[in-house]
Formats: sequence, C-alpha cells, structure tokens
Amino acid sequence: MESAYPERFFLHLMDSSEEIDLKKDILESPLGLASKVIEWLFEEKFEELRNELDEIKQFVAGIDRAQKLSSNYPLASYYSSMFAFHQHVHSSFRARQGKVLEKMIQNVLKQYGRCDEVPGGNDDRLSILRGIFDGAEFHSYDIDAMGISAINKKTIIIQLRSRDDTGGTTAKGSLVDLLRELLQLKKIPQSDILYLVCIWDPREAQQRNSTINKMFSALQHLITVSEKEFYGIVEKKVELQENISLKMAYGTDEIAHALLEWIGDKNEEVLTSIPKVVGLISDWDDLWISYAIASLELEVATFSGSSNVRLLNKYYDKIGLRFNFESYQNLTESIHGILQEMIPLWTEDSIPLSSMSGKAQYIRDLLFLKAHYEKDRDTSEQLPLFSINDVIDTSTAGETDEQVQLISFRELVPEIKDTGYLTHSIFYYPAKFIPQVVRYALKSFTNEGDWVVDPFAGSGTVGVEAYLCQRNAFLLDLNPLLDYMIPLKVPPEKERLREDCLSQMLDGLERNDGHFTPAWSNIAYWYPPEMLEVLSRYWGFIKNSEHSTYTAIIQSALLKASKHFSYAEHRTPKLFRSKSKRRYVEELLQTDWEEKLKRMIRSHSLETIRSMNDFAAFTSHHNNRVEFSGGVDSSYYSFQREFNALITSPPYLQAQEYMRTVKMELFWLGYNDEEIRKLSRLEIPYRKADRVIQTPTLEKIRSELTRADLTKLLDSYFCHTINALENAMNQLKANGTACIFIGNPLIDGIKVEIWRILMEYFTDNGYSFENLYEDRIKNRQLFGTRKNKNPDGMKSEFLLILRKG
Repeated sequence: MESAYPERFFLHLMDSSEEIDLKKDILESPLGLASKVIEWLFEEKFEELRNELDEIKQFVAGIDRAQKLSSNYPLASYYSSMFAFHQHVHSSFRARQGKVLEKMIQNVLKQYGRCDEVPGGNDDRLSILRGIFDGAEFHSYDIDAMGISAINKKTIIIQLRSRDDTGGTTAKGSLVDLLRELLQLKKIPQSDILYLVCIWDPREAQQRNSTINKMFSALQHLITVSEKEFYGIVEKKVELQENISLKMAYGTDEIAHALLEWIGDKNEEVLTSIPKVVGLISDWDDLWISYAIASLELEVATFSGSSNVRLLNKYYDKIGLRFNFESYQNLTESIHGILQEMIPLWTEDSIPLSSMSGKAQYIRDLLFLKAHYEKDRDTSEQLPLFSINDVIDTSTAGETDEQVQLISFRELVPEIKDTGYLTHSIFYYPAKFIPQVVRYALKSFTNEGDWVVDPFAGSGTVGVEAYLCQRNAFLLDLNPLLDYMIPLKVPPEKERLREDCLSQMLDGLERNDGHFTPAWSNIAYWYPPEMLEVLSRYWGFIKNSEHSTYTAIIQSALLKASKHFSYAEHRTPKLFRSKSKRRYVEELLQTDWEEKLKRMIRSHSLETIRSMNDFAAFTSHHNNRVEFSGGVDSSYYSFQREFNALITSPPYLQAQEYMRTVKMELFWLGYNDEEIRKLSRLEIPYRKADRVIQTPTLEKIRSELTRADLTKLLDSYFCHTINALENAMNQLKANGTACIFIGNPLIDGIKVEIWRILMEYFTDNGYSFENLYEDRIKNRQLFGTRKNKNPDGMKSEFLLILRKG
C-alpha cells in the first residue's frame, strides 16, 4: 500500500545528514511555524488565537459582530476562528520568510564566497564590525548576512528585502541605517567594506527609483557623491568613503553577479548558487501539510462538531502500535503499519475528502503530524509516570493538595528581556540557569541584605542576580571555572575600567615571546602545530604577567579563541573533534588566520570590559557580597554561616557532562590530566553512591528499569544530588526557603520527575511543600547531536518551593 502513496519529506522527522542538516538550518524559521501549527491542531488552541487578536482587528474585521451571531449560526463562529488562525499564520510567515533568505545567502557565502568567516549571529557580526572600526561604538542594527575575507582584507555586509513594493518611506530608508552610522564615525575601516542592498524579488522600476531616492536622502549629508552618481549603485558600486562602497542588486541574477564581483575570481558556480540552494530546499512537506490540515480541521470541528485529531488519537491508542523513531525509514514503515490497522476501524464520515485513496492519505498525514507533535514533546514510546497537572498526592507531599501552576518566568519578570544582559554572557556555559527564574525567586522569597546559597552554581547566574538585587550570595561548584568567571561577572572594582589600558595589554600580547603549553598528554591531537605555537605564545604572556582584572579579561577571550582555533567543535558543549571542524581549520590555515585570531581576542576583550563597566555603573551604590569557591564537593563542604534561602538548579541526571565540556579550558588555565580526572570522578552521576535514596516515585522507576547500570546511575544521581542539597539546606534559617529548578529527563525511555522525588524526600525530612511552578521554555535546548540523552532539551522545567520548619 505504501508504494501507492507519494513519498513524504517531513524534514523535522528526517535523519541527520549533511544535506538534511543544511535544509533544516535554512528552513529553521518556517519549520518552527509548522511546529506551532501542529501544536495548535493537537492541543485545540484555535480559540486562544482568536482571543489574542488585538482590539482593532476585532471590530475592523467584523470579529465582534460575528461573535454576537455565533451562538446560533455556525458560519459566524467559524469566521472568528478561521480569521484569527489565518491571521496568525500569515503574519508569522511574513516575518519568517526573510530568515530563509538570510540563511540562503549565508550558505552561498560559505560554499562559494571564499570567506574566512560567515558569522551566524547578529551579535558576532556587530562585534566583528566594531573590530574593523578599531573598537568604535555604534547602535545595534540587524545585519542580514556578512562575509569576511581576511586574506584580501575585505568584508561584505548584506541587507536583504524580499521585495521593495511593500513598506513606506521609513522602511526603504532603513536599509542604510547601519551604513549611515558607519559613515558618521568618520573612520577608515581596517577592511574594505562593500555594503550590498539586495532585493530578492524585483517589482516596478518606479519602486526601484523610489528606494534609491530614499537611501540617498538618508545619506546625502554624509557623502560627496552626487545624486546622479548615486543612482549608479544599481549598475555598479559607488565609493562613498575610503574603504566603504555601496551597491544595490535587484533579483537573484544581479545578487549572484554582485557576489561574484566581490569574490573577485572566475568561479562561475556563484552564478548558479542561488538556484541550487532554492532547489535543495524545495522538497519538504512539514508546513504545507500542517497548514492545510489545520485549516480543514477547523472547518470540520465548526460545522460537524467532529475532530479527526481526536479520532486519530482514539484509534492510535486502541491499536496499540507505536511510532518507531529509530530512523526516518523505520518511522515511515511504522506509520504505514499503523495506517493499515487504522483504516478498517475508521468508519466515521469525518474526513473532508471523497475518494478512499484521499481519505487514507489524509489519515497518513495526520499520523506524520502526530509523530512530529510527539517528537517535539519527548512523549514517543513512553507514558509519563504522572500527568503534567496531576494533583500532588497528600500521602507523599505533606499537608497540601496544591496543583502544578503553569507559568512563564519570562512574563513574570518582564524587566529581563535578554538572558545574556550585562555580564551574564561573558562566558559560554551549557544549559544555563535563566536569570528570570533566579530574579523571581529572589524577589519572592528573600529581602535586601539576605544571604542565598547555590551549591550547583554553574556559570554563577545566582550570584549575578543576587548582587543586582542587593542580596548576598555564596556559590559552590565542582567546576573550578567558577573561580575565573565570578570576578568578571561580578567585578569587585567600582571604578570604571579603562579601554586604553586593556588595548595596551593586548598590544603586549602580540609582541610577547614567552610560551605556555598545557600539560595535556595529547594536546597535539587538538591543534595544528602553527596554531598551537601562536596560542602558546599568547598564553605565555598571560601566565608571565602580573594578575589584574585586565589580564583576567584577556584570559577569558583566550579561552574562547583557544576553542575556536582548534579541531574541537566550538559550537557544541561537549569536547570532540569532527570532520567538519577539521575541514574548517584546514581552510582557515590557507588564510590570514593570525589576523582573525587577534581580532577575535581583541573584540571579545572589549565586549567583556564594556559589559563589566555597565554592570559596575548599574551597581555603583550596592554594598552586598558574592562569595564563591570552585573545584569543591558541595556534598561535604563545611559552611560557616546560615542562609535565608537556597536557589539552585542541579544537573538533570545525565543530560550534561560539565567537566568534559570545559576540559580544554581547564588545561589552558593550568590544570593537568590527574587534576581533571580527579574532578571528573566526582561529577554527578558518575560517582558511586554511598547510600540509597528511597521515595515512592523513585522505587517505581527502579522497578521499571531492566538494566543494572542504569539503576546504579539513578542511585548515584539522587544520592549525591540530595547530599549536596541537604548539606546546604541544613544551613537554612528557620522558615528559610529552598527553590530548586529542575527538569524531567529520560532514563531508558522512562520520564524521571526529579522534582517529585526531591519533594517526597524532603517532606519526609522536616520540610513542607509550598508550591510547584511549571515553565515551558521552548528555546532552552541542550546539544542535539552525538547521542545526547535528552537531545531536544526539556519541554518543561519546574521550580519546586520547599519551606524549612
């Protein structure tokens, strides 16, 4: 039967490969829209979309009138939901299509542009631009794409529009907002810059002239080029200032020719590169099928009162077969098997297609969408031990019958709009504790001047937020990197750090002749010899310099650069050497990589000092303290004070291996093999349990596990996690609060509700349950490849609140 149906390409479900990963990267934004549509479909959220329409649309589109008639006229009810659904999809798609164009151009630059670097994030692009302009400050504008050719000392900045017959005067003029500010600097950039304005889908010549006119109006007071000369930007680039030129390209052919001219060679592949990328991403079914079916199901639900999604779920449960997510082929075969069993059972005349073949394909597509929905929520091939909104059992939860409260910490703490604000983003750290959760706990359960403790301090988020909120914090972590992060994240100096002093030290870095090589037995495995030699010289300067805040800042930049300029994947947390990174380094070696290395170190150092100065200015009148100790075992630490609250986020079972994540950094900081092995042996959950924790939920999970090694891992995790928590919570004052933020990982396909196990244990040991909050954080993703135990991250995270008696 399967061969009778057209093949389906559900990109979200397909196996990882170089081509599929590239497609997913380019189509990331519309794929996200498909996921949202599937969520609305399977969670029946169409009514919520209608309620989210703003007041103007409510009456201008006739929604208010339709609502008044909806009680006895189904068409009126359908209109309200239909309009809201299509409005959300179309407005969201308009915003997302530009992201696809950006990704396509970035891919062309990477594959054909002879670029040493094509930065993917806007922050990275702006940072590079600051370096090109010798650390100059300017506003943060969005850059759609950027390519750097270090060997030729030239940079291309690309601003994209899908078409130019939309948007008014402001929108057309905004194409050169960034260019205008660069010209206002009146500085000669260190790289020859081409500012390329691209209109993907050209329309009327009148619009072309209008766009050029608006750009000229925005720039004319900064340039000496005449209006007539300026109109030549469509045909050829116009020099606006030394090392800064502007060009406009209309349509994909002109864009390709503009890129070929910038590259400066005879690589004719560039001229066909855009059609190649378009062809690559044309075959995928996620969005059109989810949108079409959701549209039809909205109609079916309104006019017939039926729901094919509910029928699908009913028969899926009745059959008992399950999706096989081991590979896309296995998934497709399992869907075919389920379909064969389901078709005879589906006797309802609910599917809005007339032919038997059409009905079967419709059910098959519903099954693909259900598989997509389940994959997004980690519910495939397993049943949760407890429902999300399950009432907490009073026999194990103490004297309470409270329910889980579904909230959004980002909405509760709207003053934090960026999780990396101030000094939070100085160091990379996997699975960071988001500051909104910490701020909420601090404001809800502590007062100014109180002391809080975090025995799993990680990147120090609790310390940063505590200082900002004028609380005192005591931080502990097994990872010694904590000792290097906190002095930069919570700088002790009140006076403003000087950028000129930092620049002088950076100049000394480049002139240094000393060397330092990590005591790492296989250091040569991770670096080409020439890069290792230069990095060793830079590190030698830091090791031989008197310690200061400035050397600490440069050291943090060196940590980042030492990972980037190695064979280790620098975009992922765990330390491993990949073929793609090796290719990247080999290509890098053919360029002026030393110049790029120096630019990265200088750029990151300047970003850090500015973040620290912003932090110091914000907290200039604060007198609270942040004490910290890295490289220690929190389970047996001897505290010397009491605390008002514990705020922490323990590791999520085996979701991350933190010591492996920072292994390269620790070697460069001066640790040796034995010291790192000793720390790794203490990492949860890879150390032997010294007691067995027993709670009803934990016993149930143990009884379902069939592998002894997983039982040992589970025992180790809860033994040492609870040891560390209990050791710190014993120091809480009477009526003190413990706020524990945790997810629900999987072990052998079984969901482990860590919050429930902790609640059961501590309520049996003198603590009372106060509350439990569920936060569905969509974008907190862990590393998704290399067989991560929880590759899609946690779909929900929980803040458990306990009170000390």
